Amino acid sequence: MNKNKTKLKAIRKLFLRAFVFGIFFMPIFSAAAVDEVVTTAITNVRIFDGKKVIPSGTVVISDEKIVQVGKDIQIPEGSQIIEGKGFTLLPGFFDSHVHIWTSQNLK
Repeated sequence: MNKNKTKLKAIRKLFLRAFVFGIFFMPIFSAAAVDEVVTTAITNVRIFDGKKVIPSGTVVISDEKIVQVGKDIQIPEGSQIIEGKGFTLLPGFFDSHVHIWTSQNLK
């Protein structure tokens, strides 16, 4: 019986240390992830913006927002590039089919 209590104490200490370690380092890891802005460029893609067609253009997305659309776009250095040849892109559309039951859904 005494061995079981010793093992239980060791396990409790291990979990407590892991918990304290997690509490201490979690803000560091989450802050690093929040500060990272990802920029993506979809190139050589057929673009339809609702009014006109660009046969071969580029769409640049930064921080989850479309920041540039057009034929002669300067792609920011360090961007992730996706080859869009053979595809058609309709930038800026969103899912307007929603069910709003309370005002909390609008936030």
